[in-house]
Amino acid sequence: MLSEMMQTLQDPHARHAVLVHFPIVLSLVGFLLTAVLAATRFKNQTLRWVAVACFLAGSAGAGLAAGAGEESEEQIEDTQALTAAEEQAISRHESLGEGGWMWPLGAGALVALTAVRKRKLQIGVGIASVAAGAGVAGWVGWTGHTGGAIVYQHGLGVPARSSGLQTDAARTNPADPPRSHEDDD
Repeated sequence: MLSEMMQTLQDPHARHAVLVHFPIVLSLVGFLLTAVLAATRFKNQTLRWVAVACFLAGSAGAGLAAGAGEESEEQIEDTQALTAAEEQAISRHESLGEGGWMWPLGAGALVALTAVRKRKLQIGVGIASVAAGAGVAGWVGWTGHTGGAIVYQHGLGVPARSSGLQTDAARTNPADPPRSHEDDD
């Protein structure tokens, strides 16, 4: 099973699909933790540093996903003729994701700065950190949405049906349940 997983990660499309979920989840969790931290008046040290860790890890995940996305795009462009709409969809997603690793760093830095002891500065930086966290979560969500359009609307970056799972040749509708040998009687 582990060897199959490792083999799957050799494909840049699959690797990108796996990696994009880290910045999506971690930016949302980082934002939610920052909002809860604000509700505690920025006093909870554990929430602060876990939120910072989420944004830092989300940044790393976004960087890795962007690298895999570049490989995936190159493979698509080398193997398929793209329509103008497909090229536009890829370009839109790429422009959103290229610097995506930087955005969580800013939010994480602002959350870290809420550790200052000057109350007015802490409140100002805290409000900025909540806004930045919301912005990062929204940006990453929109980037993911545009990536989903590439896959689900244009059908790019997915394995050909013939190279996917083996299916029962007698089945005509994929939604039909698999036939058992008892059905043959």
